[in-house]
Amino acid sequence: MKCKSCRATIPLLKTKWLCKKDNKRVLLTYGAERDKTGVVFGVQTEVPQSGGNAAQRRESDKRLGTGTMTRSGVSCPCCNGAIMTMEEIRAEDLPVGSAL
Repeated sequence: MKCKSCRATIPLLKTKWLCKKDNKRVLLTYGAERDKTGVVFGVQTEVPQSGGNAAQRRESDKRLGTGTMTRSGVSCPCCNGAIMTMEEIRAEDLPVGSAL
């Protein structure tokens, strides 16, 4: 979808985790393109676990894997977090085949 502030193309991701097994942890990374028109993707393999107990590891994984989309809306990685609400997302003309 397009950001309402900078008009960059934003991916709708609930999570960045591609795999989160004990022996294989893979995370999708992204950052703003140089011209701020969209995002550039990468893959981080062998993501280390942090935290002492299971609850701390879960919380750390939750922070690491946060995508662009939450229940309240979508945040833009290009303009440092401009937030579009779910109503604005539903009003956006998304291409055929994209799902919310």
